[in-house]
Amino acid sequence: MDREGEPVGAALWADGTQDEAGLLVSLRSGQLSFALAAGLRDAVALMRVQECNVRVHREIIREPHAYLLALAVAPGHQGTGAGSELLERGLARVDGAGLPAYLETNLPQNVRLYRCHGFVVVREGRGQGYDSWYMLRPAR
Repeated sequence: MDREGEPVGAALWADGTQDEAGLLVSLRSGQLSFALAAGLRDAVALMRVQECNVRVHREIIREPHAYLLALAVAPGHQGTGAGSELLERGLARVDGAGLPAYLETNLPQNVRLYRCHGFVVVREGRGQGYDSWYMLRPAR
């Protein structure tokens, strides 16, 4: 997503029905460049955490669903509503398909954002040195 020609952020959604290998390919093919373009520090560490989360998510949801692998907003645009706008765009497509949406976050401040968009925490955990919140939004 961009505003006035300036990159603001991006969201990476995947078909949650893919097997673990397919999800990891989706993650690896877009995640590193996505994270770097969004101005995230420690992109490689983030990828390791998310690869661990991809493996955990099958324990939480097995039915067809949309999987938000990543959502990031460039530091200069955080707090401007850009994250909500990206999320709403993706959720509109998910709702159009009649699917639930699933995500993980490792940032406690993001839990509130996702709750405002209908997600509920279905599990909490710690892995790879990070806390994780696993969240699900029912189909609409």
